[in-house]
Amino acid sequence: MKSDSRRSRQLLKVGTVFYHREFEGHSETKDRYFVVAAVDDASFHCFTTTTSEFVIKNPHLKTEVTALIPKGSACLPKECVIDCRELHSFDDILMTNRLSANRVTIEGSLPVEYLRELATTIRGTRTLDVDVELKEAMCAALDKLCDSGKE
Repeated sequence: MKSDSRRSRQLLKVGTVFYHREFEGHSETKDRYFVVAAVDDASFHCFTTTTSEFVIKNPHLKTEVTALIPKGSACLPKECVIDCRELHSFDDILMTNRLSANRVTIEGSLPVEYLRELATTIRGTRTLDVDVELKEAMCAALDKLCDSGKE
C-alpha cells in the first residue's frame, strides 16, 4: 500500500497536541508531547513541552517558554510549559506512517488561551533560529485560530 500524507493532514492541525513515542532528540530517545504551531505543503512545525524544573523556573528562559500549563488541563497529563527555543519539523508522510504505527497519537487541541500564549512566546523568543517568514506564519496561524474561537 502506497503511503501518503492524507491521514496526517486530517488529524494534525495548528493547535493539535500529539504524543510521540520514542522521539529521537539530540541526546536521547524519549517519549514527548508536541504542539503543532504551523503547517505547510510538506511539513508540520511543532514545539515540544517540558516538565524540567530548570527550564520552568529559570528567569533567563522566561521569554523562551510559555506560562505554566497546569496538570490535567489542555489534554496534557503533567504540569508543563511549551518550549519555544527549538522548532521540530516533521514530514507529512513520515507522520502518517508514525500515526499508522501508533508511534504518534493525537491527544487533543490546546484551548485558545494557551494558543494565544504560544503566539506571544513565539513573537518574543530570542533563541528560536527560524526564518522570519516561518515565524510570522506560525503566529498568523495561531492568531487566526484564536480569532475564530475554535479550541
